[in-house]
Amino acid sequence: MTNLRFGIVTDFYGIQMPLPKALRCLSRRGFSDVEIPGRHLFEDALIPDGAPKVLKKLRAINKLTKDLGITIWQIHGPGNDLAAESQNTRNNNIDVFKKWLECCQEIDCRCLVIHLGTNGFGDSKEINRIKKRSLDSLFKLSEYMKGEKVKLALENYLCKHLDSPGDTKTYGFPISGLKDLISQLKSENIGLCLDTGHANIEGIDIPSFINEMRSFLIATHIQENNGINDMHMFPFSLRRIFSKMDWFAIFRAFQKINYPYPLVGECANSLGELPFWLKDDYLKSQKGLLDKVLLSSMSQSSDSK
Repeated sequence: MTNLRFGIVTDFYGIQMPLPKALRCLSRRGFSDVEIPGRHLFEDALIPDGAPKVLKKLRAINKLTKDLGITIWQIHGPGNDLAAESQNTRNNNIDVFKKWLECCQEIDCRCLVIHLGTNGFGDSKEINRIKKRSLDSLFKLSEYMKGEKVKLALENYLCKHLDSPGDTKTYGFPISGLKDLISQLKSENIGLCLDTGHANIEGIDIPSFINEMRSFLIATHIQENNGINDMHMFPFSLRRIFSKMDWFAIFRAFQKINYPYPLVGECANSLGELPFWLKDDYLKSQKGLLDKVLLSSMSQSSDSK
């Protein structure tokens, strides 16, 4: 039976805390599984520094995590548009993601998480063109990744244009769109990152979806919200009157499919405005709570067999 465990993003304490210090703090709090947001690894998340400087920094991080007993499961890549109208722009953005995939390999990170989406469209015909261009870019990345251990995880994103047409013209791939893309790609190196908060805003039945997409799931962003705002809160942070997310059912679903990876909390609520001791104690209490809940999910799953 899979031993579910809870991981965390390294910018939990705030992006201002240097990555090495954040890793040491997380290790002290008992975390051994992390995601590194791209902007926490490099100041410019779009284009990393020159090669020698990059390699030196990556090797130092790799050594530190090994010394601490931490595994970097995921890096969250930048928001470069793989569906840009210009072929030249798309090619440049593909090259950026190739650099990030190389960064993953250098620090033994198994997965690069990315958003698919684009700005400035007006109708359903343009959405179809966005899907076609995204698919073409992903095919090129999948060819580049053949034979490599690192994987590309496509995160279900929010369609702001569809939610409020008069406000923001942004198309982000929802779960339904990603299912279609991943099925067409048929690549062993490309799968799905389930963001539970985004799925909640979409109105998705998350436990049923986990069961349906078990073979595609390779990464997670675990977070709670009120179904309206993308809040990046820990599970059980909101009363049921504000949140309809059934975390016991969600965790049982992961247990039922024997999900083999950590459940990574994208719970970085602080931009640095709270004192360190408060954030640190809060993280300690949340980890203790979730460890108990996940252990309970394992027990309930075993009893149901």
